[in-house]
Amino acid sequence: MTAEVEADMGEKGILSAAQRGLAVAVVERIIPAEGTLPAGGRVGAVEAIERELGTAPVERRRFLDGLAAVGITAWQTGDAEFIALDAAVQIQVLQAVEAAHPEFFAFLVNRTYRAYYTHPAVLAALGADLQPPQPGGHTLLPFDPSLLAKARERGPIYRRIGDEG
Repeated sequence: MTAEVEADMGEKGILSAAQRGLAVAVVERIIPAEGTLPAGGRVGAVEAIERELGTAPVERRRFLDGLAAVGITAWQTGDAEFIALDAAVQIQVLQAVEAAHPEFFAFLVNRTYRAYYTHPAVLAALGADLQPPQPGGHTLLPFDPSLLAKARERGPIYRRIGDEG
């Protein structure tokens, strides 16, 4: 692949507009909006997946094939595009794709959850503390050197370089 093609892919992304729309709809079916929690497609999960696909050609091929399977299965099951189907039929489509393409579906769910549950808006809606644990977070107990007594009594468990034995 030439540098120009790679740069163009980086600017435009891996997915076409239609593929991105389908991926957002699928992700929003996996994690729908509930109460104050946004849907998975609204917090950049697809964009995070797409960035990862830019560096993983094998996963890219599997993902694109799986996404195509979602589109085909939607037409076979509901005689319409996935986005146009009602929620119950969308779930049937995703269950069929999961059974036929388990590696794709596992990748999709894993990356969707990872992107969703690390997004600041989701963490804030869940009431998670967004501060790092240190230095202002959890209190650490002072170090107790007596905890190393048994290890010191045992002596080294390695051989020094140059030792004969």
